[in-house]
Amino acid sequence: MGAFIQKLTYTSTIISILAYFSYALGRIVSMVMDGNPADGLIKATVVEVIIGLVSTWALIKYKSND
Repeated sequence: MGAFIQKLTYTSTIISILAYFSYALGRIVSMVMDGNPADGLIKATVVEVIIGLVSTWALIKYKSND
């Protein structure tokens, strides 16, 4: 919604950061405790970290425009 409604941009970005980094962190903790999962889950973890980093970058850009 943050892409369409400017008032929700900040909130949407924060939610995106929290969601993707929490999924990635949960998978990483699981990998440490249980060992390596299937290749697909490792790729998903990498994608979640990348999306979390892109969301963090977007938040920094958003805050610098204020």
